[in-house]
Amino acid sequence: MSSVKKILVVACAALGLVAVTACGSSDDDAAEDSPYYGSLSELEAASDYALRISVTDVQTSVMDDTTWDVVHGDVLASDPSFSDEAVILEIPADTGTAESVEMVSGSEYAIFVKVSDDGDVFLTSADQGVFPVSDGVAGSSDAGTFPLGDAASRLGLDD
Repeated sequence: MSSVKKILVVACAALGLVAVTACGSSDDDAAEDSPYYGSLSELEAASDYALRISVTDVQTSVMDDTTWDVVHGDVLASDPSFSDEAVILEIPADTGTAESVEMVSGSEYAIFVKVSDDGDVFLTSADQGVFPVSDGVAGSSDAGTFPLGDAASRLGLDD
């Protein structure tokens, strides 16, 4: 094999390694896979419901080597009207990535969710769609991208 061909093979192999490394799965890459919403209206459009919940229990579960928080909450308000008085969310345990968020028993949150055809409820966005509530006032989401805005009043909160 000529030296030019050897150089090309080595260069292509190096590029392939860089491409595989760049496309590999890490916490940073996982965060980049999360949907990004540029505004509250975009988040709302992607969601089936905005819910105000009071977390009654958080249990840890391990499924397929992944740790999940199973969050049980009472629905205090919804937009549009949510048919259930309680909700169960399975969310990745808080690892500091965009896919995870910590929800604490005894705390209140305004959340944006989707509902699957099977009736499973899941967060539209963990870092942008979970707003802690304290004394009837909605705080910022983990990402702090935008305030809860007029959705706060529809859920009986101050923004």
